[in-house]
Amino acid sequence: MLFSEFHRYRSGFVYCIGLLIGLIGISAVASAQLNDTGVTRNDGLGADHQYGRDPAAAAGVLPKTGSGSKGFDFTKIANDGTELPDSAALGTNPGDWACTRDNVTGLI
Repeated sequence: MLFSEFHRYRSGFVYCIGLLIGLIGISAVASAQLNDTGVTRNDGLGADHQYGRDPAAAAGVLPKTGSGSKGFDFTKIANDGTELPDSAALGTNPGDWACTRDNVTGLI
C-alpha cells in the first residue's frame, strides 16, 4: 500500500525535493550578501539594531555604491541599461528610470 501511494505522488515528491535542493543552493550563495532589516531601534526582542549593515551605516563607516537609507544600497537603472542618478524619474524613454539594482545582492 505504501509503495502504491508513493508511486501515485512520485512526481510531486520529486518536484518538492528538487525545489528544496534549489532553495538550499540559492540561500548558500545569497547568504554571503544579505540586506539588513532596516530596524535601527532596540525593540527588546533580539537586538537586530546592533548587527549587520544598518549599524555600520549609522556610524558612517558603510561604503556604498549607490544610494539608499540605512544599510540599503540601490542604483537606478534606465530602460537602456545605463546607471542613473538618484533623482531620475520613471518613464518609458531609453534614458528614463525603469529598474532598480540592489547593490548588496546584485538583484535587479
